[in-house]
Amino acid sequence: TMIRTKGEPGTGDVVQAVRHMRLMQAEIRRTRALSFACRCSAERAAAMVAAIPPDERASLPPTLDITCHMCGRTWTVTTNP
Repeated sequence: TMIRTKGEPGTGDVVQAVRHMRLMQAEIRRTRALSFACRCSAERAAAMVAAIPPDERASLPPTLDITCHMCGRTWTVTTNP
């Protein structure tokens, strides 16, 4: 992979190019690997159900199973606490 440094080709400003390259390398070293972290929880699932208007919530069954599409966990939430 090629990394283009600052400065126009042929200008001879090697100092600026080297300084920019060092900054870019430092930035690359600080970069962390991506990792998966789902933030779902029973509280978030309950908050979603609580956000449903009361008249619509009344027509729901007493409990709902809510599955997170990110991590696959399933939360059982009561619809009328």
